[in-house]
Amino acid sequence: MNTYQHLISGGVSGFASAVVLQPFDLVKTRLQQDNKFHTRNSIASNSGTRVVSDSLGSDAVPTTKGSTKGAKGPSIPRVFMKIWREEGRLALWRGTGATLARNVPGVALYYTSLQHVRNTFATLFSSAVVTTRPGAEKGRVSTLTVLSPTGNLAAGALTRTAIGFVLNPLTIVKARFEVRDDAS
Repeated sequence: MNTYQHLISGGVSGFASAVVLQPFDLVKTRLQQDNKFHTRNSIASNSGTRVVSDSLGSDAVPTTKGSTKGAKGPSIPRVFMKIWREEGRLALWRGTGATLARNVPGVALYYTSLQHVRNTFATLFSSAVVTTRPGAEKGRVSTLTVLSPTGNLAAGALTRTAIGFVLNPLTIVKARFEVRDDAS
């Protein structure tokens, strides 16, 4: 595969995964947001009773000494249904534009950069290259560099860290689009 093929396949993969997985990413962001929201909105009374404001459907019963008896924290299905009922089903894709702006170029760059890093490792570190190609005895041929497990780990970690660093500002924008307005 050449560089353009890596870019295109990465971009298509990033697009498909962003659209399909956005509802789950939104629910994850809301669950994380709710944990922060709980911490900020716990109210202690003179009697020591702790009342927690719950925005995602938790069934916690206030008790003394700061605990909650019978707490059923917000679960993934509860949050999903709450968004569906109160905001509409299209709200599950809130933040998709920002996710696409991050994932399409991000996955495209990752796939392309990973192959370049793997080729560089093969050139610089001959011990990272596997001499026998898996599947060669069955007539399968691959143009990709075959690295040892350690070489693959190092190449993947280096590439993912670099791409994550570059795309981190878009990740923050994406999270801002996904949060509820009432919790800010």
